[in-house]
Amino acid sequence: MKLNLGKYVKTTRFKTTLWYTAIFLLLECVMGILIYVFFRLALYKELDISLTKQADNIYHLVAESKVDLNNFKPDSIYSSADELVYDLIFEAVTFNPNNTFVQVSLDNKIIFSTANLYKKQINLPLSTAANVKLLTFKDPILSDHPIRAVSLAKGEYRIIVAFPVLMINQMLDKFVELYFFIAPLFLFLSIIGGALISYKSLSRIDKIIKKTDEITT
Repeated sequence: MKLNLGKYVKTTRFKTTLWYTAIFLLLECVMGILIYVFFRLALYKELDISLTKQADNIYHLVAESKVDLNNFKPDSIYSSADELVYDLIFEAVTFNPNNTFVQVSLDNKIIFSTANLYKKQINLPLSTAANVKLLTFKDPILSDHPIRAVSLAKGEYRIIVAFPVLMINQMLDKFVELYFFIAPLFLFLSIIGGALISYKSLSRIDKIIKKTDEITT
């Protein structure tokens, strides 16, 4: 058995099978990486669009209210500007799932922030010339995971909407788990496929060799 196995390893058929298997596995790895990168970029793009739309929506709700928040004075309805702004953007904040953290500033003074910020100020780099900046930052107090944020600066207002990328990471982790789960199956199929291809491609050569041996004997 050992002798036969040793002879088979040295055969062209085995080497061809090995090459086909290696090429198939290489293509499988490249394809897996490409799908992972594409999937990751698509998820981040979708989140960025959602955050940007949310920040723009909040800006319009506040700016178009025509309320003078700079000179706000408590009354029987609102005891602080924070309560008034929350009332203005209530629907935008409540019904959007991608707005875990929201901070609204007017003339560099925070006039509203969601309760889960724990009175902590989100300090992000100034917006670009396009008035919108997307970035990822870490803050262990707010989340154990990186936080994706959009900073929108329009006029005297600066709106920051942020969301932890926990769900994106979880989806990518599941993709990796699925890939490694089916990888052995693809390995098995690549070996079988390589063996079949090498068998068919070398079968004619085997016939020629056999006939040659018959003639010489």
